[in-house]
Amino acid sequence: MKKFTFLRISALFLTLLMMQVSCVHEEDPGPLQSEEKNYVLQDFDRLDIGYSFVITVQQSPVFSILVRGDRRNLDDLGVIKVGSTLNIRYTDNRSHEHTTYITITMPALAGASLSGASNTTMSGFKDADNMDIILSGAAIAQLNIESKKSTINLSGASKLTLSGKTDAMDAKISGASELSAYAMNAMVVDADASGAGKISVFASQSLKANASGAGIIYYKGNPLLNATVSGAGMVKSE
Repeated sequence: MKKFTFLRISALFLTLLMMQVSCVHEEDPGPLQSEEKNYVLQDFDRLDIGYSFVITVQQSPVFSILVRGDRRNLDDLGVIKVGSTLNIRYTDNRSHEHTTYITITMPALAGASLSGASNTTMSGFKDADNMDIILSGAAIAQLNIESKKSTINLSGASKLTLSGKTDAMDAKISGASELSAYAMNAMVVDADASGAGKISVFASQSLKANASGAGIIYYKGNPLLNATVSGAGMVKSE
């Protein structure tokens, strides 16, 4: 009987504890405690940024990193350089209710990996030899770039809108992700759409298109076409 009573009390205690923890997680963070920070880091040409940040990246001869948002969020933010890559992420797992805004200027961009529910705008980068862009999770990005070669890899439910020009573009799209690149003037394109991925590209010379699963590839530009289709995939001129 004593053992049964002890177990009941223990179960009740655990239930109350879980309710308390739940209430803490759902607690209203209150009004914005506005703050901004500047970070002095240089000599990076790649970005690796996760979480639901609003990010603006612009070409400039000067390196700068400005972060604006709630003071508590900025206290949890990790901004470091690993090799030539600028890495920005929260260093804890707590909920961050207020939006954090990140503005970065840099002379050149060789690549970017964007994840979580980030929303990114990049512009002004020209004359790059190679540029690789990776989006995952629910990341959204709008890029205006010029490069000799562009490598694009999208997964999850990410969305990328591309404009500018490139000699060659290699795009691999999976999951429910989407690449909108009609405004990206490309000469040679290699496009692969799988899962429920969707690609819209412009190719002036040649297009190698592989659509599998329910993947769809739309194209413009009257290129020489080499298409491979399987499952419910589709390759279509617009």
